[in-house]
Amino acid sequence: MSKPRISFLSESEIEAIHDASLRVLDKTGIKVMSKPALDILKKAGAKVDYETGHVSIPRNVVAEALKMAPKTVKYCARNPRYDFVLNKQETHFCAEGGPPFVLDWETGKRRYSTSEDIAQCATIADYLDHVDLIWPLGAGSDVPAPMRYIVDMCTSLRNCEKHFEGDA
Repeated sequence: MSKPRISFLSESEIEAIHDASLRVLDKTGIKVMSKPALDILKKAGAKVDYETGHVSIPRNVVAEALKMAPKTVKYCARNPRYDFVLNKQETHFCAEGGPPFVLDWETGKRRYSTSEDIAQCATIADYLDHVDLIWPLGAGSDVPAPMRYIVDMCTSLRNCEKHFEGDA
């Protein structure tokens, strides 16, 4: 079964967004707190203020970086049969969320999500042909807050063989 190709913007709208982004990078700039990153940006041709971390990136610097960027990126999954290539020709779908609440499947009532909900959602995502990658699909309220994200990631990974992403 082939996946649908989705297009929300026209080429002219995409160009307008790109042009506005280039203006922001050049005129407004960004703040970078990493000295190694500032060094890389300066070497590439950006205007760098090491004291404030302010960086202005001219259009030509962005254009050169885009020329060097790969045209495709391979996303690897736990099971290689779910690996896929991200490119401009195909649409890929991600099951993501991290909602603090769920509707209980048995009672229909709203409640805090648990690790078991995350496991069930990851298992469902694993079986859905059109889902290519997942993020943790809940926020396990049954786990102490300092450990929650790590446990949510582990629960997701144990229950889904597809490409997984999460916050570092």
